[in-house]
Amino acid sequence: MIEKMKRAQAITDAGFEHMLKVLSPDMTEIDAALDDRNVERYAGYLHNLSQKTQFIVITHRRGTMETADVLYGVTMQEQGVSKLLRLDLNQMEQQLGIME
Repeated sequence: MIEKMKRAQAITDAGFEHMLKVLSPDMTEIDAALDDRNVERYAGYLHNLSQKTQFIVITHRRGTMETADVLYGVTMQEQGVSKLLRLDLNQMEQQLGIME
């Protein structure tokens, strides 16, 4: 039974990875239409696949951002002046003593 589950997961992962490669130019905010549970599943797939490749994900969904290693943001505190923000979540966890 466990072997069948592993094979099914591998097939799902391969299908998801293929979908990402096929749709990659049009994938901005793909998670926008998903409910919270599917956002978690989507983020989990990305996290698993990130062991082999890098992803740049543009999102406003908290569930997707929570699985990221690094967050980038742009803010405009004064008119016409943009500032880039970077937050390394792994480093932040270490500094705060939060380990999963």
